[in-house]
Amino acid sequence: MIKKEWLWMDDKQRDTASPHPCGAQGCLIAPTKFLTEQECSDLANLVKKLRFCWIDRGHFFTLGAATYQDGVSEYPARANRLNTILTKNFEPLLHKLHEFYEACYEQPWGIARPGFHIFDHTTNGLMGSAHIDEPFSKVAWPSKGFTNPFSFTMLLEQPAVGAGMDYWPDATGEDLHRVIKEDIYPPHEHLQYELGVLYTHDGLFPHRIANKGDMSDSEHRITLQGHGLTLDDGRRLLYF
Repeated sequence: MIKKEWLWMDDKQRDTASPHPCGAQGCLIAPTKFLTEQECSDLANLVKKLRFCWIDRGHFFTLGAATYQDGVSEYPARANRLNTILTKNFEPLLHKLHEFYEACYEQPWGIARPGFHIFDHTTNGLMGSAHIDEPFSKVAWPSKGFTNPFSFTMLLEQPAVGAGMDYWPDATGEDLHRVIKEDIYPPHEHLQYELGVLYTHDGLFPHRIANKGDMSDSEHRITLQGHGLTLDDGRRLLYF
């Protein structure tokens, strides 16, 4: 088990940590068993009951506003509107997340709470694009600066083929350019998700949603998604 304290280290501290997390410089993926399979099933069913609140993103859906999908001008209002729905329906989960990450539960105006990705059979044949996570660049933070950005994912429901993430832990700047800009993919590592395991990483290495195969019409891939950082006033916030 990777120690949670490593999540708050800066790059220099991580590089000198022993043993080094994930075995790769600059790549930290911390798995934590967070929910039981029954809890995952209950949450996934609740997400599906809120189908009328899903936002169609083109080949997948979100329940919640998302920095990387919503325009800068529309994000704050959409975040406020959907935060009400998320808080009403998922408050125990949100409290548990904030307690785990030692984050401030009170959400600033216009910043989305952690939400959900939902994929169905319309995703068949598609593969996620490699990217690094920089959602912090699209939010008007209530404080001047921040440190220690991170991302997290937890699988709640999976199709028969499973679900996971492809990633490039040792990518150089040149590799990053090829992967993200030129769509040329060198060999990668694969992380197969387990139900109820919360995966946390810094998001700053190339990675993508892995499509392992086709889903049937009745199957879904549902994950909890979010990001976090520490403001220079000391508050740690979670967002989407």
